Formats: sequence, structure tokens, C-alpha cells
Amino acid sequence: MPPVGRAREVLLVSLSLMSTISPFATDMYLPSFPRIAEDLSTTPSGVQLTLTTFLVGVALGQLVFGPLSDRLGRKPPLVIGTMLCVIASVVAVLAPTIEVLLVARFAQGAGGAAGIVIARAIVADVFRGAEAARVFSVLAVLGGLAPIAAPIAGGLLADPVGWRGVLAVLAALTGAMFLVAVLVIRETAPRRRSEAHEDSPSSTRPPHLLSVLRRPGFTAYALVKTCSFAALMGYIAASPFIFQDLLGLDPLQGAGLFALNSLALVVASAVNARLVRARGPAAMLRGGVLLMTTAAVALAVVVTFAAPPWAAVPTCMLLVGSMGFVFGNSIALALGHARDAAGAGSAWIGFSQFVVGAAVAPLVGLGGVSLVPLSIVVLSATVTTWACVLIGGRADRRAARLDALGG
Repeated sequence: MPPVGRAREVLLVSLSLMSTISPFATDMYLPSFPRIAEDLSTTPSGVQLTLTTFLVGVALGQLVFGPLSDRLGRKPPLVIGTMLCVIASVVAVLAPTIEVLLVARFAQGAGGAAGIVIARAIVADVFRGAEAARVFSVLAVLGGLAPIAAPIAGGLLADPVGWRGVLAVLAALTGAMFLVAVLVIRETAPRRRSEAHEDSPSSTRPPHLLSVLRRPGFTAYALVKTCSFAALMGYIAASPFIFQDLLGLDPLQGAGLFALNSLALVVASAVNARLVRARGPAAMLRGGVLLMTTAAVALAVVVTFAAPPWAAVPTCMLLVGSMGFVFGNSIALALGHARDAAGAGSAWIGFSQFVVGAAVAPLVGLGGVSLVPLSIVVLSATVTTWACVLIGGRADRRAARLDALGG
């Protein structure tokens, strides 16, 4: 039975903390990018690679820890992964060269992936349908505070403590995540009968990692999350150079504008959590993709007609806000097609989005300080997202017909 009252609140806050490694590790040190490039004698693209390697680590780590949590339970892989994340975070603080920092960021992402992938699996274990979408939206509200707080904290700390101090704060956060994994999180994975039991069919074993991808509904909705995340990641990677170089803001001002845009995601997620029970996750998802489309077209207009750079600011806010209606609903709909393998399903959702994110991060910087690469990324992601939404809807209708016939 799903937890209620205080138990529910503790679970949501704990899962939110487990999921914060990604926004904090990507957003907190963004204002320090120019300083890192100078101190470690590297280029802006070299510094952006520290973001890419982190995302690659998160992607691969989820493929490991997600399926493991289906077979071993949620808690053991969670504890091991967060411990690795703590160790890598300390190494990143002490990194003497860009090469060491790149390795540490990869390991940090791989270990932190355990919290990200297992948090989603725990939600799928405990909640169903629209309620799962609502919980994912609530987590987005709580976790959305991280993209707001992280760049502001990073901007405030960049000068007095430097980028190493900023990464030290991140290391302390990973330590808190480890304590939560050990002391708070309980086992939620469904118990499976022993494979050796004579009455135990092979279907009681967790499905193979690749078998989940053969489910059209799961794959389509997982790609919705992936493509929309690509658009968001393009904005995140481009934002420090656009805000500071194109708009002429200092690091703190740029962090403040980044946080303001992130607030749109929090507000949209809260609205989604309030409405999704009545309207359903599929309808709310389509509304979110429509907002994403509006933002993509508006950004293309700004680029095509060479509008002042400030015209892109409300467009970016709309883009970020649309994710509040896309992320939670797409995850809930995808895992609804993989309830028997929530860890593997969660792993594929995370893996695909972070691989695409890792590819997008350097792409938006290829044209120098310009909105053109970002506009191309957002438009491409939006078109692909719509195609996946249509495929997912078709799979939902087919599943509903099969359920009706089975009933």
C-alpha cells in the first residue's frame, strides 16, 4: 500500500534528495566555467567536457544500477553507488589537471546514477497511473529547487571560495545523499519467487534489460523524456556563455536569470501535480509538448529575424517551463509499460536522456556565442518528441483494447 501522511512526506523528500545529484552537479559550477578554464589551462570546450563526462557517467551508471536493483533489491546498489559518488566528489575537489577532473566527474556521475535511477524505480514500485505521474511531478517541484539554488550558490561562492570550494559543497551534498541511502530508504522492490522453485515460471525473473525496449509504449514515452531533455540540456550548456558573453551579465546575474527560468519548471510541475489526477498524464503530456513547440518556434523566429538577444529570455523560460508537464508524465507513462522491470525501465530512461544530453552539451558551443545552434537543437528535439508522443498514444490504445478483451 502506498505510504500516507508523514511517511509519504519523508519518502518524497528523501527521493528528491537522491535525485538532486544531476541538477546540482550540472548547475552549481556553471558560473565557474571561465575560472576553471583559466586555472587548469584549458579551453571553454574543455571545461564543457567535464559536463559531458559527468553525463556519460550518469548514463552508463544507470544501466548498471537499474537492472541490479531489479535483481538484488533497491537498497544495496543505492548504498554502493552513493558511496562511489562521495569518493569521486572528493577527488574532483583536489583535481590538479583537467584530465583528473574529467575522470572524477565521470566516476561522480556513475555513482550518483544509483540515486537517480533507483528513485524512479521506487516510485514505480509504490505508485500507479496518474498517482505515479503526480508523485513524479511533486519530486520535480522539490528537486526543481536545486536548479534554482545551485547556480545562485555557485555564483555567490565562485569568487570567495573559487571553483574548488564550489565542488567541495557538492561533495558535502553527496555525503548527505549517502547517509539518506543508508539510514532512511527502505526496500521497495517486489519480492520474486525463487527461480529454483518448481512452481516458479521464468516470467517471475526480472525481464532482460534489452527486452524492455521491445515494448513500443515504453520505448516511445522513454524517448519523449529523452528528446525533451535534449532541448533542456542544450539550454543548460549554452546558458553561461549566452548570459555572460551575449547578454553581458556577470556570473551572479547570469545565475539569477538561470534560476528564474528554473522557477518556471517548478511552477509548471506543481500545476501538473494538481491537475493530472483529473485530466490524466497523457493529456497533460500533450499540453506540455505543445508549450515546448511554441518555445521552439519562438526561438527560431528570434534567430531568423536577428532579434535582440534579450528576446530569447522569455522564450527560454517557456521552454524550461514546458518540461514541468513533459517529464513527470512521460516517465509515469513509460514505466506503466514496464511495471515488472522498473529498475531496467528507469535505467533506459536515464541512459538515453543523458547520452543525448552529453552529445548536445558541446554541440551548442560549436557556433561560438550564438543562439543558432541552440535553436537547431530545440527544433529537432521538438519534432522528434511529437513523433514519439503519437506512437506512445497508439500503444496506450492498443494496451487498453487488450485489457478490455482480457477482462
